[in-house]
Amino acid sequence: MLKNQKTFIESVLRNVNEDTLRKVPVEKKVSVNVSSKDLALCYNSYDPSLRWNDFADLVTQRGLSGFRTPQLKFDVIKRRDPKYFSFRDQYILLFPSNMDLRRYLQETRSSSFNRVRVEFVPLLTTKDAKEQCKSSVGERLELLYRKYCRNLEAAYLGSQSYFNAVKEGISETDIKSDVDLKSLVDKVTELEKNCAIVWNLPEESEKLVPQISFFDIVNSFDLLQNQSTGTTMKFVRFTNSEECRQFKKDYHGFVYNEINPDTNKILVEPLGWY
Repeated sequence: MLKNQKTFIESVLRNVNEDTLRKVPVEKKVSVNVSSKDLALCYNSYDPSLRWNDFADLVTQRGLSGFRTPQLKFDVIKRRDPKYFSFRDQYILLFPSNMDLRRYLQETRSSSFNRVRVEFVPLLTTKDAKEQCKSSVGERLELLYRKYCRNLEAAYLGSQSYFNAVKEGISETDIKSDVDLKSLVDKVTELEKNCAIVWNLPEESEKLVPQISFFDIVNSFDLLQNQSTGTTMKFVRFTNSEECRQFKKDYHGFVYNEINPDTNKILVEPLGWY
């Protein structure tokens, strides 16, 4: 019996060759070119709901990581249109040092969001080290972000302040005399908590306006009006972040007129992290 088994095994092995063996795929290594001055990473995503914790959790996915969440030092900027404040499908991670950035890339190289591997793109710093304005998120993206911050600060004060700021704009010369990026992020984050952009909020509605009046709204005004479609976009500043959060909970997706649900559906996008 044993002899027959041995003969059978030998006959199988003689017919085994490289082509018949199952090949196990080798994990592809993603190479990211990082310069010695890079302080920021860009992540492209259509998902507007990602938070700081989501990016921090990418590190702990590996299990054996030497990083611990309290040791992580970085800020996350959700890129927004500088004029209309809507999400522009990018997140920017700002690090205090190039070493922190490199270590984060190393620790997250095999991590994923919803089973899709994350791919970060380092953002180049200002090429001329002698310039007073050092860009840590890429010159173009920093300019756009500072425009957004200046316009948001103006909108926070009211419509007249906002439209004046949009008209005046911001130049690279202005950036040189502006506050450092970290301080700006901290300041604007506090403003964002109380603000939202709201699509299709009706001026008059027997069904809706009485309820909205219970919310403590400091100011609101139209950012955009499309006469052909009837679509509107408003900036709304609430007294505090809780009012803003509750407004989204109550009215995001609410259809106040069934005749034309596409233009009569309220969509609420808070600017802060919730």
